[in-house]
Amino acid sequence: MSNEWQQEPWQPQNKKVFPAVIVITDTRYKIESPYIKFYQVPHIDLLVNRFEPKKTDIQIKNSTLKLKNA
Repeated sequence: MSNEWQQEPWQPQNKKVFPAVIVITDTRYKIESPYIKFYQVPHIDLLVNRFEPKKTDIQIKNSTLKLKNA
């Protein structure tokens, strides 16, 4: 296996992170690895929804604040 993934610009400076593998299939496979993160979904929409930030409301002295993700 080449180590080209280690040279990608999104890599953190202090450690190298192997990119996650996305498996889009109706079949669920038992995949386990201490080194690679696998995401299995039947549709890409489910993957997008999984990582979409959740809106949070906070009550402070009868006011409502909405947090925005930066």
